[in-house]
Amino acid sequence: MATKDERQIAKLLRELPSPPGHWVERAKTIPSVERQLDQVLPLLESEAKGRKVQTAELERAIEAAGLEPEADLIEALVDRIEREAGSR
Repeated sequence: MATKDERQIAKLLRELPSPPGHWVERAKTIPSVERQLDQVLPLLESEAKGRKVQTAELERAIEAAGLEPEADLIEALVDRIEREAGSR
């Protein structure tokens, strides 16, 4: 059973305006990009240890994974690589 707080949160969420269409479209691509990252990152790990990866290397790794080097995927790869490098 929903608590009073949960009902209040649900009511407030229903009152929010709809998100912009481009947010919704971008969100729909997240699962696909995540799967593509999982395919490409192993191809980059051996090449890019301890240094910044160049865009050309990213594009080659993406193509080697059988994918198209689209801007969204390249951006997501750069973000993931930088995040993982920062956590080491």
